[in-house]
Amino acid sequence: MKPNPNAAVRDIFAAPPAPPATPAPAPAVVDPAAGRERGIEGGEAAIAHADGVGTVGDPPWSERAWLFMRAWVARQPIDSTFAVEDVRVAWEEAGNPVPPNNNSWGPLGRRLVREKVAVRRGYREAHIKSSNGRAVALYRPWAGREL
Repeated sequence: MKPNPNAAVRDIFAAPPAPPATPAPAPAVVDPAAGRERGIEGGEAAIAHADGVGTVGDPPWSERAWLFMRAWVARQPIDSTFAVEDVRVAWEEAGNPVPPNNNSWGPLGRRLVREKVAVRRGYREAHIKSSNGRAVALYRPWAGREL
């Protein structure tokens, strides 16, 4: 088959044509309250999933993890600080089942404060590699505790 002499010649090594200019989208409005609410909903969904994975007859994962967390915090000195990831490491070292998603631990951290087991004391860089060095909340055992 002979090449068509009337066909346009195309340089296959040339850069593709630039796309037409489009206006930049308007910046999204960030609503911190809505983001916080979505985070809470996601954590609760992770807990529901973890609770649904356990063995029939066992207490749900979240209840076992909560009891472990309360006991672990009760053993910490009043002037110490910790992150939920520290409890998570102790939980795993004790041979307890790992939840399907580590986001299940987030609501338990909020529960520490809500139930006056600990108070929030700032942030630190995460020590667990899978957290990619993100900021994690720091807690201190609540001084008025009766655990």
